[in-house]
Amino acid sequence: MNLSFHIARRYLFAKKSTNAVNWITGISAVGVMVGTAAMVIVLSAFAGLDQLVRSFYTNFDPDLKVLPAEGKFATWSDSNQTLLNDIDWIVAESKVVEDKALLRFREREYIGIVKGVDADFMSVAPIDSFIVEGSFDPTADSDVSFGLFGSGVAGYIGVHSLRGTSPVNAYVPKMGSMDRLNPMGNVSFAPLYPSGFFQIQPEFDTKYVFASIEFNRSLFDLEDDMISAVEIKVEEGIKLKTAKNDLAEILGEEWQVKTRDDLQVAIFKVLQSEGLITYLVLTFILLVASFGILSSVNILILEKKKDLHTLWSMGASERLLRRIFMAEGLLISLGGAFIGFLIGIIVVLLQKHIGLLSMGSGYIVEYYPVEIRPLDILQVIVTILIVGIGISWLAVRRLKVNKLSMN
Repeated sequence: MNLSFHIARRYLFAKKSTNAVNWITGISAVGVMVGTAAMVIVLSAFAGLDQLVRSFYTNFDPDLKVLPAEGKFATWSDSNQTLLNDIDWIVAESKVVEDKALLRFREREYIGIVKGVDADFMSVAPIDSFIVEGSFDPTADSDVSFGLFGSGVAGYIGVHSLRGTSPVNAYVPKMGSMDRLNPMGNVSFAPLYPSGFFQIQPEFDTKYVFASIEFNRSLFDLEDDMISAVEIKVEEGIKLKTAKNDLAEILGEEWQVKTRDDLQVAIFKVLQSEGLITYLVLTFILLVASFGILSSVNILILEKKKDLHTLWSMGASERLLRRIFMAEGLLISLGGAFIGFLIGIIVVLLQKHIGLLSMGSGYIVEYYPVEIRPLDILQVIVTILIVGIGISWLAVRRLKVNKLSMN
């Protein structure tokens, strides 16, 4: 193979009898270069977007969430708690009670999710770092109940200040029989005073209100040992899928365990689908651009037919001759790909550290996020090799020295 690459390299840089070969070779290399650079840049952009989206959910969703297999609420027994306490890779865990409620402030109403949390919740999800005004302590000892409102929820119901604010009443349907004579008898409600506002992203800000778990158990008329979920933070370096399977096996069929990706499966599937479709389109463009290599190699074969006959007469096999021109095609492909790869990496690094493309005003980040992931780089390299080898093989697969005319 060294001999074939040595001869192919000499052919690549040797002076051609016609400029057409040089032009076709150059255009082919430029096409591969542009396709490779585009693939590196676009895959890095999708990786950056994926990382940005995940960062939003990392700050809100737990690593693992244990939910009842059936229904909204279930009893969390001491034996279940003992099982969790015996697991070494659990860093923190928090029991929560959450469900939808009608929030009414003066004359304005809005349906949101009231999430009751215990004292350990901040260790699982650092929601306190996103408080833009006020504070929140789910363990505060007070005669009244306080809540942390999402900025979107507060805007919808008209709560704009924490000073002298009237309570927000939370209404939920009563569980059990229905009172047809007194409709209000079918509804439970409790006052909740705003103690702070948080802001993460619109999906959470327009949906959630945090309160103490005791407030929610009273609001939803639940026993002291009933919960809707247990949220868990796992040790750094632990694979969440492995932890999920292990915990599901420990807790049994009464509980289901979900990772952060499982909780937001729809949006991550959309990102993966968009990334896959874009990759396939770019691969097709790279493949079309590489067909110029096919023409370049075929023209070079015709130009070097005297050399082929000479090598054949000296004992070179047709297999060796095919490998020479297959190496020629690979050198053109890899040469263009290498330059395109460097251009793509440079553009991505400039975007990441300097910011070439701005997102505009009103976005969460100033510049479009990018991220270089080793698996994406490996994917680009493998794609280039497959396309380059495939095109080069197509160019030489029917090479027969005795069919090349010497005239």
